[in-house]
Amino acid sequence: VPLAFAENSTIVDSGTSGENATWELDSEGTLTISGTGKVTDKFPVSPKRVVVNDGITEIGDGVFNHSSLQSLKLADSVKTIGKEAFCECYSLTQIELGRGLKTIKEDAFAYAAVELDIVYPATMLPDSLEVIEKYAFYGCPIKTIYIPKNVRVIEPESFGWNIEKYIVNEETV
Repeated sequence: VPLAFAENSTIVDSGTSGENATWELDSEGTLTISGTGKVTDKFPVSPKRVVVNDGITEIGDGVFNHSSLQSLKLADSVKTIGKEAFCECYSLTQIELGRGLKTIKEDAFAYAAVELDIVYPATMLPDSLEVIEKYAFYGCPIKTIYIPKNVRVIEPESFGWNIEKYIVNEETV
């Protein structure tokens, strides 16, 4: 079942991004990405919301950087978020990462407004996550973060200077 935000809207623009990915922008400002494989091209529109449907496996480098995006919802099929994919999205405050995500690359969400202050067991980072590259959430207003048990690599300054508490395997470090 495709993910969606707006039910009573009309399509105002559409196109492709990559070999097998298509997108539609509706009148409510929601960009819905469908198809299979990697999303590779920067979009000619600046949506308020992005919904990535099942079948898409990767959000490519820089695809949404510097956009006015406010919310993001990724399907469980997305395994990788590319370098600077959502970098400097200053209005991006709500993200829902799919349960199949394995890698968040360098600067993926750097300087976005994403707040990850959470208390275990609630988590925004999925248990499937294995790698968080350097500066992935650098400059985000994060104070506390729960690191899922499958994470095996956290590169330097992945969360920047704001972190006051890491919770790893239910222990504060």
